[in-house]
Amino acid sequence: MRTLIVLGLLFPAVTAHAAMTAEDFIRQAGSQAVAAMEAGRMAQATDSAPASVRQLGRDLGSSAAATNQHLQDLAAGAQLPLPAQLEPAERNTLERLSHLRGPAFTRGYLSHATDLLERQRALFQVATTVEDAGLAQLARDTLPTLENQLLVADALHDAQELSANIPGR
Repeated sequence: MRTLIVLGLLFPAVTAHAAMTAEDFIRQAGSQAVAAMEAGRMAQATDSAPASVRQLGRDLGSSAAATNQHLQDLAAGAQLPLPAQLEPAERNTLERLSHLRGPAFTRGYLSHATDLLERQRALFQVATTVEDAGLAQLARDTLPTLENQLLVADALHDAQELSANIPGR
């Protein structure tokens, strides 16, 4: 039970497993897709970011845009609204990142990307069991991409942390 409570605090979508509706999923996934697209654009536009971070941003942005397009189609069919703007917390995080340069940006961006990908993975794992077959299929199709991107983001974050701890750097 303790683990479930901790997971519920870290990933609120996990606790809503039995009650997740199509509207819940579309709202949360759409919001996260907008955040990933914006974060991806920021990484690509930050010249001081390493090429690997800009590439991750490009990958996150393009896969989020594709997911968002699928969500738009499903939302339209269900006559549900799809978020088009950043949530205030995401906007604040991206605003803070926009003022960073060099290694500080890289560390902050990779930390944010990892967090975002972990939240997306948790949401999409839960969504594989929703009753709406189209949404469940989208979740199953999207999960491998999210998991691969999370592995890349984790590896880049770990490499950044290692290089930051090398004397003389």
